[in-house]
Amino acid sequence: ANRRQRPRRLACWALVAVVLADLLALSDTVAVMSVDLGSESMKATLRYFQHLLGKQADNPHVALYRARFPEHELQFDPQRQTVHFRISPQLQFSPEEVLGMVLNYSRSLAEDFAEQPIKDAVITVPAFFNQAERRAVLQAARMAGLKVLQLINDNTATALSYGVFRRKDINTTAQNIMFYDMGSGSTVCTIVTYQTVKTKEAGMQPQLQIRGVGFDRTLGGLEMELR
Repeated sequence: ANRRQRPRRLACWALVAVVLADLLALSDTVAVMSVDLGSESMKATLRYFQHLLGKQADNPHVALYRARFPEHELQFDPQRQTVHFRISPQLQFSPEEVLGMVLNYSRSLAEDFAEQPIKDAVITVPAFFNQAERRAVLQAARMAGLKVLQLINDNTATALSYGVFRRKDINTTAQNIMFYDMGSGSTVCTIVTYQTVKTKEAGMQPQLQIRGVGFDRTLGGLEMELR
């Protein structure tokens, strides 16, 4: 269903400063992995399993997953009141365990590139993820042995990246920009404002405000393909 969030402010420049300061305090050679969670591009046999993260067994999205992917055998987990994938009679995985394996594999690729161990990560999550879904991502990261420095909404990360690389274009005049993202599993639209503001500590500084977020968490390329 369509959803719309109320406008809110985010001091994303401050967030970057805090994260960078924390990282620099750790070590001159520290390596941090950033992970952009998608519905389709990150997969281990099982497709779109992120749609099941943090969901109780009676959640409508679980029933939708069963209808869309009947080839994946989902079973009720009475202990957690959720579902897990039945791979064989002796092998079952929860959605969080699957994500943990994907994160662990991603970390191994990043370590090969960085040529050093990686224990820290920044992970983007969909703007519509609720607290249960966010806790599921954190649980998966712990299974992979990763310390999550920050969970950040993917649309906020996009807006932050846009502003960082266009710093010289940001001035005292408010600039409103819309970011529209239709992926394989969902659609998100975000309106943000860029503007420099005067601070007591550092003078004129750029500020990013999230004005509003609208989304449909079931509208994406997958739904089009199925129809």
